[in-house]
Amino acid sequence: MEPENKRRHTRIPFQTKVDIRFDDAILSCDTRDLCLSGVWVQSDHDRCEGEVCEIIFHKAGIMNNRMLRLRGEVVRVDDTGMALLFTDMNYNTYTNLQTILLDNAENPFEVAEDFIDGLPLDQ
Repeated sequence: MEPENKRRHTRIPFQTKVDIRFDDAILSCDTRDLCLSGVWVQSDHDRCEGEVCEIIFHKAGIMNNRMLRLRGEVVRVDDTGMALLFTDMNYNTYTNLQTILLDNAENPFEVAEDFIDGLPLDQ
C-alpha cells in the first residue's frame, strides 16, 4: 500500500535563493521545489516543526525582480532540508507566485487546475 499523498498542490522543480527569517536567525537557502502552498528549501540548519518564519524569494523570475515576501511555518525537517508551508501572503504575492509556477511548470494546465480548485465558489 502506498503512503497517502498529503500534498494539496502540484509541485514543480524551482531553484532560487531565499532568505528565511526566524525570531533568532536569518538563513540563506536554495529552493528545490515549489507549489502554491509551500516550498522545499535545502538546509542543514537545525530548525523545528511548527516554527514560524518570513520567506523572502530573491530574483524569482518575476517582473523587475521584485522580492516575494510570505509568512510560513516549518512543517517537515530532514537531513537535506525543510518544507515550509505558506501561511500568509498578499494578493500581489499570490498572483506572482501563480505566474512563477505557470512559467516553470512542465504541464501548466495541471498547475492552473490548482488555481481553479482553490477558488471559493458562491452557492
